[in-house]
Amino acid sequence: MQATLLQDLPVSQKPSRGELLRFRKKEIEILRMHYLAGPNLWAYRPVLEALVDIGALEDFPSNLLPGFNDRLGAWLPGLVEHRCSYGVRGGFLRRLEEGTWAGHILEHVTLELQGMAGMPAGFGKARETSRRGVYKVVVRAMTEPLAKASLETARDLMMAAILDRPFDVSGEVRRLANIAALSAPDADASSILDAAGALGIPSMKISPKLIQLGYGVRQRRIWSSMTDATSAISEGISRDPELTQRLLSTCGLPVADEAKGRKFSLLVAGGKLAAALEIGEDGNSRDVTESVHPDLGFDACLAARIVGLDIASVELLAQDISLPFSAQQGGILEVHASPSLSAHMNPDHGEARPVGKIVAQSLFGEGENGRIPIVGIAGTGENGTASRLLAWLMRVDGMRVGLACESGFYLGARQAEKGDCSDLRHSRKVLMNREVEAAVLAVGPRSMLSEGLAYDRCLVGVVTGIGRDAQIAEYDLYGAEEMAKVLRTQVDVVLPEGAAVLNAGDEAVAQLARFCDGEVIHYHAGAENAVISSHLDAGGRAVFLKRGAIVLGEGKKRTVLVDAAALAEYSDMNGVLAAVAAAVALGIPHSILRNGVESFGREGF
Repeated sequence: MQATLLQDLPVSQKPSRGELLRFRKKEIEILRMHYLAGPNLWAYRPVLEALVDIGALEDFPSNLLPGFNDRLGAWLPGLVEHRCSYGVRGGFLRRLEEGTWAGHILEHVTLELQGMAGMPAGFGKARETSRRGVYKVVVRAMTEPLAKASLETARDLMMAAILDRPFDVSGEVRRLANIAALSAPDADASSILDAAGALGIPSMKISPKLIQLGYGVRQRRIWSSMTDATSAISEGISRDPELTQRLLSTCGLPVADEAKGRKFSLLVAGGKLAAALEIGEDGNSRDVTESVHPDLGFDACLAARIVGLDIASVELLAQDISLPFSAQQGGILEVHASPSLSAHMNPDHGEARPVGKIVAQSLFGEGENGRIPIVGIAGTGENGTASRLLAWLMRVDGMRVGLACESGFYLGARQAEKGDCSDLRHSRKVLMNREVEAAVLAVGPRSMLSEGLAYDRCLVGVVTGIGRDAQIAEYDLYGAEEMAKVLRTQVDVVLPEGAAVLNAGDEAVAQLARFCDGEVIHYHAGAENAVISSHLDAGGRAVFLKRGAIVLGEGKKRTVLVDAAALAEYSDMNGVLAAVAAAVALGIPHSILRNGVESFGREGF
């Protein structure tokens, strides 16, 4: 819509003071808020989606609200940096002057408030729904409490600006900053998290302090700059300087009883020297990493090992950091657990060191990223057969599998919960379990819309069906085209080395192939169709039925995977084909696959 400028309206059409006073606080009503914790319809990262009714403001865009734009700009001067659709500095302010609606303004004000609270977010969208005056407002959520509080504060600030009422911006920003501090990881943990993300290591925030890196059996955990390898005994030793020095001295390391010299702080991570600072008498720090003598670095690493810490700050006195202890007076003062990483990332003088990255790398072996094989299964139909059969095939192949699906929550052969477990909470239960070597996680479209996915990427993403009449009215979603946008997320998150497994018998599903970063394997609970034939002609792989048997097509090659006789007891062939195609994507040997399909009815879930 294009708004008419206020100055161009005849006097009879301009809003009166009385009309403006109709905009009470609840005229902008937040109908609901959903925190989408993982990849979702809008973004790969967590967002807050709010359904907002702007009421009478639908008839009054920003250029029809006297003084509103000036008050908003004065209270939030940072809005000048919002580029909006114009892509230039001041773009959003230009939209305000031209006339834009309250839903769009709410998006930008919420983002600005998060940034003023110390957690800049960046991403945001506002979209009209099928109901007049009702919008979906979506913003990047650095933390759920901060995003929700910022949205509510943004609503109140906007109403104050509309009604020309006072608003304590600085007080509200302080309150939001406190929420951010209580709900976000500290600076040290954040540096490790950011580095892990850049290295392709997935993460899950279990609490503001406890962070999981990786999934299942390959996970590691951090608490600020401590790791799950930090024992209570080691931390206890580090808290007792006298005991620490006695241990170090007994093991042959020099300790600084009466030594004189300059004070240095050496950071050790994973048995290696990560960084070093000189701490001046005035408390200022200077990076000296490149000057540390190899013997001093060795002594610092040995001190950390003696105390039992994988991440440690070793405080020492030395006259010259470029000389070994044997050539000067000096010794080790203390060894601390949970060292400050931020001090090395932001020294007062000298080079900043990427210690968050060093710590993240130290937690995993060379080439490791903490990932386990994850198969995500989505679709609008019944996915129980596909999920349970695939988990069984993976178990037969020797994997310890966690399964969350419509039929329940399983750890290995044990059913831990009954009922529908195809949601984020149960998926996370699987991914947090240290015994799980691989995961099969089914998720329904409602969960994808209200929670997002539990994982950032998966090795195999299966989409079983969409259906022409698909709809979820409470999310303003109608028809196959809109449902495909939701289920596309399952394809978007497939790793480049992975595969999307798509139902070639559903046109809307088959068209999702173009969004996959990895391989595409089509399946069809029937003979070869046009989608499969074209895919095979291009050298792709597909799984389908031929004379009642399950056949794998690879280009021009055809291989019978499961004989027709072994399928006689199955009623859901679509689910069977989906599971077999996913097993092919995982590289499960054909012999194991065949035996697994035959034995599932007798021994499986």
